[in-house]
Amino acid sequence: MKVIYIAGWGRSGSTLLARILGQVQGIAHLGELRTLWTDGYKAKSRCGCGLPTRECEVWNAIMQQAFGGLEQVDLKAMVQLRRQSEPRSQELFKLRFLPAQRQTFLQRSQPYREVLAKLYQAIGQVCGVDTVVDDSLHPGYGYTLAAVPGLEVYLVHLIRDVRGCTYSWTKRQKSGLGSYELKDSSLGWNLRNLAIETLPANANIHYHRLRYEDFVSQPQQSVEEILKFAQLEPHSLPFATPSEVNLGITHSIFGNDNRASTGTVTLRLDEVWKQKMARSDQLKVSLMTWPLLMKYGY
Repeated sequence: MKVIYIAGWGRSGSTLLARILGQVQGIAHLGELRTLWTDGYKAKSRCGCGLPTRECEVWNAIMQQAFGGLEQVDLKAMVQLRRQSEPRSQELFKLRFLPAQRQTFLQRSQPYREVLAKLYQAIGQVCGVDTVVDDSLHPGYGYTLAAVPGLEVYLVHLIRDVRGCTYSWTKRQKSGLGSYELKDSSLGWNLRNLAIETLPANANIHYHRLRYEDFVSQPQQSVEEILKFAQLEPHSLPFATPSEVNLGITHSIFGNDNRASTGTVTLRLDEVWKQKMARSDQLKVSLMTWPLLMKYGY
């Protein structure tokens, strides 16, 4: 089972990229699977198909195949297993340079890795695919996935200009949604991207870097490059034109609010932050992130 794992900082276009990949024959997009036990099965949680997750036939079939049904799953226990099995970003640096730490990680994460093996194999069987797109973003979860027997992880490191990410987070704050302060978003962007770069050296992970700005400017070419990177040769792609994509339903359990929309979408570069973000805020963010801004070509 191949897993195309999209990792990066939030508000970087990961949901859109994952949904496009999920339209390709032989690939299934089920959302941010890291959040399955928490956000996926909250009382008001809905699948990308529009139904409550607990009523979705696909997810019920997956739970039945993997665990004998959702009623057999202790969601609180799963959350605890995930937390104790998923290295934090800071810990990934230790795992890279201290081999003894990796052995400790393998021991403590074994029960959860067995759960993940059942989950991803069930997804493949129910959806009839051999490749899953997971846009959980977090490097620690990607590290855990790479240690799951039977999974081959192809990491897409998705990067967006930190000023665009930060401006998008502030818009969420004004809307009353979850957000980050200027400093937290900037430092989080630094730490997240540095941690993601440790993964190929830490684990058996294939690595591909993609900038959000390049993806949106040339979406078809970007998707073709990802498929080639993952050693996949699909018969067709969901593009009407090089910049227009046909999006159908995917059974994603968590992600951006646009994950339930369908139809033909024209991809356009979102750089509103250049006009609407205060110059002083742009400068503050740039000063806190300038080494990586330069490294990534910003």
